[in-house]
Amino acid sequence: SNLIQNAVDSLRESRTKTPRVELSIGKQAGPVTLKVRDNGPGYPEMDRKNLLEPYVTHRAKGTGLGLAIVSKIVQDHAGTLELVNADDGGACAIIHLGFHEDMGADQ
Repeated sequence: SNLIQNAVDSLRESRTKTPRVELSIGKQAGPVTLKVRDNGPGYPEMDRKNLLEPYVTHRAKGTGLGLAIVSKIVQDHAGTLELVNADDGGACAIIHLGFHEDMGADQ
């Protein structure tokens, strides 16, 4: 939910004319991938891994805790979080989580 809220906040702050947040989930050979993408200004030009550190923010009203918490939760589930700017504009947060074949469809 934090990634979605970040996208919405970014779109509001940037006053994007036709705001859009897209969620997608996929699984091919390998991990499950969750993407949260918006069509706002994208992430700042910097080492984006720094954005995953506590108290690092470039937003006027941000605490710098949201992405750090998301990153920690993803790591605790043996996953990775990647922050990229989409080629056609906007930010995209990508979560990769391992999938265990012994988990049934009910789990």
